[in-house]
Amino acid sequence: MVLTVVERRPVGVIDATGAPSVLASDGTLLPASDAPRGTIDGLPSVQAALGTPDDAQRAAAAALLSALDPVVEQRVARVDVGQDLSETLTMRDGVIVDAGVPGDEAAKATALRAVLHWASAGGHTLSSVDVSAPEAPSATLTNGSTFTP
Repeated sequence: MVLTVVERRPVGVIDATGAPSVLASDGTLLPASDAPRGTIDGLPSVQAALGTPDDAQRAAAAALLSALDPVVEQRVARVDVGQDLSETLTMRDGVIVDAGVPGDEAAKATALRAVLHWASAGGHTLSSVDVSAPEAPSATLTNGSTFTP
């Protein structure tokens, strides 16, 4: 018999009740005291419109955050999950990312990284990004113009 242990990776923080909890990559909610020291610093806040995220909302947020490249993941400040499970990321620089409803997380993560790279390489300042249809992502610049990079 072979036993495989997979360590849960912290991907977000939920602080709806005043006592923060850590959202693990598998959607499990762990007490902050169980997280390695300093882990919650820098993790994105996970929020739901109507209070504490439920199981489905936590699972959706965990799946999307887990799919992100570590460089992109570090740029995420907040994840808002709607009752319909639609997800919106707020980046640390204020860029809003519409990720739509769960599904194709790897493709959405790849599209987001590509758009962020396109903007950085071209000197474009983003206002928002839409990766809800990852095969055709779009970016809105701060001047209001929209592109499909």
